[in-house]
Amino acid sequence: MSTFIVLIFCAISNAQIVQDAKLMRNGRIDKESVLLYSGIKIGEDLNPDNISDAIRNLYDTEAFSSIKVTFENGTVVFDLLENPIVNRVYFDGSEFVTYDKVKDELQIKERGIYSRAKIKNDAQKLEFVYASNGYLSAIVEPKVVLLEGNRVDIVFEFFEGNRSKIEKVNFHGNEKVKNDKLYEIIPIKSRNKWNIFSQGDDYQANMPSLLQSTLSNYYKENGFIDVFIEDINAQFARDYPAVAFNIYIKEGEKYTIRDVKIENNVSNLTMPNVIKFTQKLGQVYSLERASIDLEKVRNIAYKLGFGYTNVLPRIDKISDNIVDIVYVINDDEIQIIKSVNISGNEKSKDYIIRRELLFQEGSVLIDRDLQRSENRLRSLGYFKEVKIQKRNIKNSKEVIVDVILQEENRRGMLNLSGGYSNFEGKVLSFGMARYNVFGKGYDISTDFSSSAIMQSLSAGISTARFGDSKFGGGINFGISSFDARKYGINYLSKSYSITPHLSYRLGDNLFHSIYYSYSKSSMTNTVPANAAFQRSLLNDQYRNTETSSIINSIFYDTRDNFVLPNIGTRVGGSQTIAGLGGTQRFFKHDFEYTIYKPIISRSATSMFSIKMGNISGYGGEDVLFQNRYWVSYYNMRGVGYGGIGPRLVETMPNGKQYVDVISYRGNNYAVATLEQYFGIPFIKDTSFRMYGFADFGALYGFDGQGYRINSVGNTEEIYDSRKIRSAFGFGIAIPTPMFGLIKFDYAVKVNVDRYDNVQKFRISLGGMPLN
Repeated sequence: MSTFIVLIFCAISNAQIVQDAKLMRNGRIDKESVLLYSGIKIGEDLNPDNISDAIRNLYDTEAFSSIKVTFENGTVVFDLLENPIVNRVYFDGSEFVTYDKVKDELQIKERGIYSRAKIKNDAQKLEFVYASNGYLSAIVEPKVVLLEGNRVDIVFEFFEGNRSKIEKVNFHGNEKVKNDKLYEIIPIKSRNKWNIFSQGDDYQANMPSLLQSTLSNYYKENGFIDVFIEDINAQFARDYPAVAFNIYIKEGEKYTIRDVKIENNVSNLTMPNVIKFTQKLGQVYSLERASIDLEKVRNIAYKLGFGYTNVLPRIDKISDNIVDIVYVINDDEIQIIKSVNISGNEKSKDYIIRRELLFQEGSVLIDRDLQRSENRLRSLGYFKEVKIQKRNIKNSKEVIVDVILQEENRRGMLNLSGGYSNFEGKVLSFGMARYNVFGKGYDISTDFSSSAIMQSLSAGISTARFGDSKFGGGINFGISSFDARKYGINYLSKSYSITPHLSYRLGDNLFHSIYYSYSKSSMTNTVPANAAFQRSLLNDQYRNTETSSIINSIFYDTRDNFVLPNIGTRVGGSQTIAGLGGTQRFFKHDFEYTIYKPIISRSATSMFSIKMGNISGYGGEDVLFQNRYWVSYYNMRGVGYGGIGPRLVETMPNGKQYVDVISYRGNNYAVATLEQYFGIPFIKDTSFRMYGFADFGALYGFDGQGYRINSVGNTEEIYDSRKIRSAFGFGIAIPTPMFGLIKFDYAVKVNVDRYDNVQKFRISLGGMPLN
């Protein structure tokens, strides 16, 4: 729609008075508005310059595509063709960018006035957004759909193409820190020729900022105070979607500490004479330890009533490689956060991030809140990397806070597998999980498995927080059946359950949840009541049950990654009370402690974990089979599906014995695991790991009668041992784009009790990533 402007006026030798105005075409805009926009006023003089100005003014409103103005016999005549109104703006074919995410940045607006120039500019801006995030071949074509009533719809058609992958990262100028070490610590992974499944991370526009921050912090953590990341540039391949980073580093000298002291410039503040600093004399300078000490000084001042004092570190260089650290306390004015800039959240909505921040625009800057907010965002599990840093504004008390994120490549997991087990026969399993659905912080999952003896189906939805509230929660459903007749054990069990929960964050890493669980189950004797032989020890287990319980759970979790942690601790437990309705009455206590700690590097991580639990009935009730603990191959390597723990042993008068394959489960359990991970030589991807393991476990305790003579004269006895079982072996973890994290475990040496099942080899699949 072209714009056509015509200026027609009669020769006016002298200025004439405007007596009236007239519109030749009726549209949305009335005569009074046209006069107002044009600047022409009834009763005032009019000359050719006034008419030129009026046309220019009308054009500037962008409301008209054709303008014609004439003046005859005291009447100004406006012949105007109005631009259409934009009814709707659509994005078609866009996966990376959504309209809601960028609509505030677009010039063309719904219910605004159509402008071809604005639409063209918006299309170019969208193409730039795509190109800066690795979609170099992306094309955005705007189209106009005519509607009745002088309205239009604007459709932006996207042809995204393939996103560039990180092909290579090149380091320049690093003489004191080797390339392999830098590859290990950077938050992005390039394609690995030693791993056929490795494709490299997707390119993101904020990757240079992440690289600069990560490398600078690493060098400063290891004594290189003067390190300077001179340049980080991305080179995009022309023929295929790949990008290579070139990083130029000026390392500087490595410094050790001579002294750590305080310079107090606040007259009314009396600091303690002795402060136990983490940065010791003679140690290599560490940015992390210096930050901990800085926070310690701030906390001391805060507790003494000086919360808004300005504490800053100063490094005094004594010689070429020796420094003093001085923490300077000033009574300066507080700093105010001018703006909070969030980048890298391609999928997550802004409010998902902002609700975890302990600061906002206009609030007082408290440095410890930056680190706390960083930890809170990391604990969501949606981001591979989180960096929060402040930028001072020159000659101003205001600061800018940058929140730099790198989202996980996976939006979910898909697990589809089949196989054959000597115990279960043919096995089929299917599982799907979607994380951070629509970028709104909701996780959904469903799992199904089927074999010759067991079928199960479960589904659930959860969120860390409901909107802007402090509470999160979710609900889970489950149904299962177990048929043990294949192994001469004559029972069939079925159950279903529903479990809603409410969660609340008590601290940055402290989580509290309350669950309500209702389940209904049946355990049926498949031997007819009039049969000659009955296993009498199981008779008291054959009943229909309803369990109504409340579970109180509290956990402290500082792990840096929930899939492959390198550092952090998870510790906590839960208490369950059943008997609030239903037929079952028991108390249940569970405890877990897990710690991850790098020994030499982030890829050489040690892990120790112990889990234990106890369940006991009350009010004269025994704990039935369905509610007891089970230790099997899924939570202890080297053990088969039938598991460890109490078993029914049937002894004939001639001394011959029959032992059930499946454990009858137990009331008490403990499982401990020790793992040592190692990076694989020549493979830069630190998620590709080998490890050695040692598993220890015990399961014991059985309510009910433990000895009985059955109907055919055989002796039935529950064999229950407290012996600690163990398994030692090695494994390998391989990240794949198709099946997620695949782990192969082989138990070289297994120490079990008699009657226990043994299974030395185990494969576990983490699932297929869903994008």
